[in-house]
Amino acid sequence: MKVHPLYLLLAAVIAGLAYLLLGPAGAPLSSVPGSEVVSGEVYYWTAPPLEPDTFVAAWLLTRFVTPGAAVRIADSSPGGVAFDVPGCELQRRPGLATSDVVLQVHRITDALAVAVTAVVHEIELNPWTTRDDPFFAEVRSGLAEAVNSSPVEQECLARALEFLDGLRTRPAPP
Repeated sequence: MKVHPLYLLLAAVIAGLAYLLLGPAGAPLSSVPGSEVVSGEVYYWTAPPLEPDTFVAAWLLTRFVTPGAAVRIADSSPGGVAFDVPGCELQRRPGLATSDVVLQVHRITDALAVAVTAVVHEIELNPWTTRDDPFFAEVRSGLAEAVNSSPVEQECLARALEFLDGLRTRPAPP
């Protein structure tokens, strides 16, 4: 998939800001506060309500950090690695969305992951942002559809992950 150069530039700026705010990172999952291995498998959990940033953070964690890991949605900790929950390591910071933090902490460099995270950064931190960019519009629209796709949050998450995975399989836009 072809990624607009401005998204890569924005991602580099975000990563630099994250480095300044969080310091060097990249700790293995076993050293992340709140991590727990259950039956040899790592899983993640977050609390409702789910938003575009939560969806992208879950996608980054389950596709790039621990492929195939599950995500649980609960009001309180069922164990596992927490994200986008107050007090956990992988949460929003001043000027950073949760997906920005996940990208930086786990040093994810995949071009699509960086571009999607840059879009969500704009959506979360500058919600009135509009762009004359088909990729930005597609990601924003696809995640908004997922948020509203079902009253069951786990189904909304599944829809968002399906949408994000689909970005990897389509030809690049012209």
